[in-house]
Amino acid sequence: MSGACTVSGATLTPTAAGNSCVVRATKDADDNYLSRVSTDTNVIFAQAAQTSPVMVTSTSGTFGTDLALTSSGGTGTGAVSWSVVSGACTVSGATLTPTAAGNSCVVRATKTADNNFLSRASVDTAISFARGPQSIGITVGSLSLIYGQMEVLTASGGSGTGTYSFDYIAGPCSVSGQSVIATDIGTCTVTATRSGDANYVDATSAATSFSIARRPLSFSLTASNKPYDGSTTATVAIGNLSGVVNNDDVTVNLSRVIATFIDDEVGNNKVVVVTLQSNLLQGADASKYLHVTPVNPRANIVRANQTGLSFTSASSMTVGESLQLQASGGQSSGVVTFAVSSGDCVITGNQLTASRGGVNCVVAATKTGDARYNAMSVSQTVAVNKIAQQLTVQSGISTAVVGSTHVMSVTSDAFLAPTIAIANSSAPVCSISADVITFLAPGTCLVSVSQSGTDRYSPVAISQTIEVTAAPPPPTSVTTSPGVSTNTPVTNSRTPVAGEPPVAMTPSTTTTTTTLPPNQVDPTRPMTNQLGELPDLEAGSTTVMIRGQEVVAQVVATSENIVMRLPNKVEVVLAPTDEQGNALGVGTDGTIRVFGSQQIRVQMSGLIPGTTYSVYLFSEPTEIGRGVARADGTINELFPVPEELESGSHTLQVNGVGPDAEVISVALGILVMETSDNTRLVVTLIGFAMLCALFVPLSFRRRFSRNR
Repeated sequence: MSGACTVSGATLTPTAAGNSCVVRATKDADDNYLSRVSTDTNVIFAQAAQTSPVMVTSTSGTFGTDLALTSSGGTGTGAVSWSVVSGACTVSGATLTPTAAGNSCVVRATKTADNNFLSRASVDTAISFARGPQSIGITVGSLSLIYGQMEVLTASGGSGTGTYSFDYIAGPCSVSGQSVIATDIGTCTVTATRSGDANYVDATSAATSFSIARRPLSFSLTASNKPYDGSTTATVAIGNLSGVVNNDDVTVNLSRVIATFIDDEVGNNKVVVVTLQSNLLQGADASKYLHVTPVNPRANIVRANQTGLSFTSASSMTVGESLQLQASGGQSSGVVTFAVSSGDCVITGNQLTASRGGVNCVVAATKTGDARYNAMSVSQTVAVNKIAQQLTVQSGISTAVVGSTHVMSVTSDAFLAPTIAIANSSAPVCSISADVITFLAPGTCLVSVSQSGTDRYSPVAISQTIEVTAAPPPPTSVTTSPGVSTNTPVTNSRTPVAGEPPVAMTPSTTTTTTTLPPNQVDPTRPMTNQLGELPDLEAGSTTVMIRGQEVVAQVVATSENIVMRLPNKVEVVLAPTDEQGNALGVGTDGTIRVFGSQQIRVQMSGLIPGTTYSVYLFSEPTEIGRGVARADGTINELFPVPEELESGSHTLQVNGVGPDAEVISVALGILVMETSDNTRLVVTLIGFAMLCALFVPLSFRRRFSRNR
């Protein structure tokens, strides 16, 4: 016997399948036969079925982790192979990889055949896979948290299809869903969890912390315009705060804001540089905030108003004088100018003058501005006082006798005509007419002298007491005092010129005398030479005196008037008119001819404003009018010739006050015509004819000297 088999008795036991077992049968001899051996016979053994069933022993696993498949059973030396019958898994060798958790994976184990045994497969076995841990760690996304700000949390990592959720762990914050809100400064700690799915269980990240920074707080600054003050200091105001949350108690401490202009000069839209100091924010919640540096504001430095300008000159003056105006103070480099705000004053340069007194002038001093300061004006009221007027009694007496008379001569240093009156209490003792006092009875004669003043001169009043005694027995003849006439006073008036403003006139009286007290300084009385003699001129002749001295004047006669130009710039124009003021014309011989009740027009210029002038007719002095020079130093008035004036040659004298307070007197010889109606008519017709014949004015220049 040979081959892979053993025999025991009649039992052949193969040790391997195949035909390698050769057996021989030997029949023993018996009594009859000899033993006999068979031929060697090859016994073929077929592969046997495995006697032990194959069993899958690895029936569960975890998703995400490969399962090493194991089995038991089977016979022979054949290897075990694996296959997936169905379900969410794959097999490679003996490694089963689930593609989903659950028990849907069915595998089969097959023990392959060997030389002796046929192959044998296990029953289909379901393997269940539990959900596995997520394979990748979960990481919370980084955040920059700011107090009061909400941010969205993010996470990454983990496995499966689960969603992320977040949980608050610690710190001044709160978590809601995927949002985190910082409720204070500090550190906020959270975790992220990725929920499980069919294959994976939930997975949570490690605790993650974020720093919570202070919240930026912004605000605006508004700079105020300011007047120039030589400094760069600026004033700013805080605008609305932006960034405050939760009604926190936080404000900006303005005292910690330093603001300065870029320079100190006047200008518009200038940059204001802002410096923020520490501890800028204040309030219970200030620590939660961080200020943001604001944009530098802009503002204007405007020109400043000056201060301290004041007058240093006097606040009063006297008319006729000039006041030098002075002011000091103010800050600009400008000059000080002066102007009259109200009142009858004039400023030339810095000299203040007034043409009238008793008034107030408001004067403004203005210091001009410059690049840094506005102009400044201040006002001062200057009281313009009138000139104190003085009256002087030229021929005063202290005693008199009943029946005598006395010429009361009073002059004013202002050349104004005073008023002489008898006190009521003295009416039984004395009376006055045309400055002539007549003593009526023994007693005290109180004479009051007053001058009401003008715009330039103040009023003044004086009095004189004359003790009157009884007269001695009358002599056989009566004489009158020199310069005194017993004629009845005659009151004259003058006619205003049409269109001219009326000028106040002092009523005039007519007196007759052969000699008068000398007068060269009083324009209200007839002007004489030093002997008291009056000028006595022939018709057409002239004489001119200044301060009692005869001077040469330029005299020009035209068909309409006679013009006299004095060396001191005073000009006198004389012209005859009828009762209605219509021009009559001057004769071709340069003579003025008039009838009684006709008029003489007197025009003068160059007089001192407000001074008195007078107009007289001689031979016997007759005042035909007086008045006051206008504010421009002129007069233009009509003066009537007394109707009862004797016909013939008379002297017309005009007196006034010229420059430098010099009394001037001009005299002209005129003819007063006989008042016969026929004569008047003829002369009137002749005058009219001469005017027609001399339609083109014929003028000539004549120099006259005094003719006596």
